[in-house]
Amino acid sequence: MATFPALEPNTRAYRLPRFSVTSQPAWGTDAVRFSHGPRSFGYVLTLGYENLPAADAALLRSHFRGQAGGFDAFTLDPAVTRGHGAADLAPASTLWRYTGPPEETHRSGGLVDVEVELESVRGLVVSGAGLSLTYSLEAGAVTAGSAVAGADLTITATLEAGAGTGD
Repeated sequence: MATFPALEPNTRAYRLPRFSVTSQPAWGTDAVRFSHGPRSFGYVLTLGYENLPAADAALLRSHFRGQAGGFDAFTLDPAVTRGHGAADLAPASTLWRYTGPPEETHRSGGLVDVEVELESVRGLVVSGAGLSLTYSLEAGAVTAGSAVAGADLTITATLEAGAGTGD
């Protein structure tokens, strides 16, 4: 699994996570809220780099491309949170992905300002593995009621050797 480049940002902005809570209207009172578990998700981390040498900006660009944009998850190098107690904001085991491409402003002298926005990833992440999924859906006659007669759904997942993490 890849690691974000070891570059200490000039600025960091954190958006704390959401919790699995839904809200339903209720008669004679405010909405009723339901908690669906103690786990949070959706940390957002915005990193600002100012006056980076072009070679360091190229590292960020290359990492973004290497992660297929926002597809592949990665870990953060400790330099990214150096000087900040980030462990209380997001667990050290948190995996991240890009929300979009890095935004660059090129300055004179070959210096570049870069802003990167990352979001936490929850669930299972498989890296270094060949993953193939096969879906087939065969529908028959639909009848009234809660069942669909003659419908058959088959999902086959095959994982080849690789590392997997998840919560």
